Amino acid sequence: MSINEISPEKAETAPPTDEIVIRMDKRVDLALSLVVIATGIYICYLASQFRIGSFPDPVTTRGLPYFAGGLMIVAGLFNVVQRLLTWSNIPGHYTVSEGTEDEEGYPSSALRSFGIVALAFVWVWLVRRLGYLIITPPVLFGMIWLMNVRSLAKLIIFPLGFTFIIWGIFSQALGIIIPLGPLTALARSWGLTP
Repeated sequence: MSINEISPEKAETAPPTDEIVIRMDKRVDLALSLVVIATGIYICYLASQFRIGSFPDPVTTRGLPYFAGGLMIVAGLFNVVQRLLTWSNIPGHYTVSEGTEDEEGYPSSALRSFGIVALAFVWVWLVRRLGYLIITPPVLFGMIWLMNVRSLAKLIIFPLGFTFIIWGIFSQALGIIIPLGPLTALARSWGLTP
């Protein structure tokens, strides 16, 4: 009996079930897993080239890249093994799709995803020129707007609050120098930055 076949006797008494969708290409899934493994290996290789600093640090500058690369390798290998072990369960190149369909009324959007990534690049490009306090609120506003949020509190108060809280923690409490752009002279005159 195939996945979609049910005997007539069971069909009358069986509770309604969600339809099983067989659309995911096993080959593409396997190829993506191999790319994840290769990326993890490359990250570990790059981390091995990092110079270890002179300060005593048990993790060293290589710790986080090794951890991230190793996690990618393990996750990719897990998916490859899982795919290979279940390859012949369903004949052909397709298998049961993973995940769920978009939430009703909230479809996924490539424009939204790429728009948020583009805004992140704009932030990186402009943070030195305009300063953290000037560029961060409009970028956060844009990201939240792209997610179809239209609440005034979430569009205005959250970006401003988040920006100043993060600046206070990192700049004032931890003493990390954050670029302030045109506000640097003013912040120096108030003793907020070196």
